[in-house]
Amino acid sequence: QVSFVGILLLEIGELAGPFVVKVLHLPVQAMPLILAPAGVGLVLGALLMPFLMRRLGKSRTITVGMLCTAAGLILIPLGRFIWSQFALPAPGIFFFVGAITFVMGVAMAMVNIPAQTVMQERAPEQERGRVFSFQSMLFNAGSIPILLFAGVIGDTLGIETVMYLLAAAILGFSWWTAWYSHRSFVS
Repeated sequence: QVSFVGILLLEIGELAGPFVVKVLHLPVQAMPLILAPAGVGLVLGALLMPFLMRRLGKSRTITVGMLCTAAGLILIPLGRFIWSQFALPAPGIFFFVGAITFVMGVAMAMVNIPAQTVMQERAPEQERGRVFSFQSMLFNAGSIPILLFAGVIGDTLGIETVMYLLAAAILGFSWWTAWYSHRSFVS
């Protein structure tokens, strides 16, 4: 889950520039105004994490974070489509996307922090270094295809289609982790 979130952040970072230019039709200089709310959400989410983990538990916090991230990836292009169909004021989409990226920042913290905590808690002390090395290697191996092919895939399929595919991948991964952890505890 930690590697998956890192790779997902890389993918979002890779697609942010083309999304701002091709989908929102804004200059690339507007990209920080879209990504800044995500950073604020990430920091706020980190501050809220002890409270959320006590209320929801680590596993539910991760699941809610994954679902919110997937929902955000669906809502951004869907919101842009609705905005264009109803000819709503242009600045509104800017604030809409900023609000969604803020929520996605909180959601990323909801996945990353509890997943890192679980990894530290469950790894035997004498093997903790190996566990973290493996996680780092998994992240690096997953990052290579993203860095090499994300732009080409975004240009070929369209940024919005890639966002929907990412949301589907998150939902599929969330289902798999829930199934796997349930199966591991039952066995």
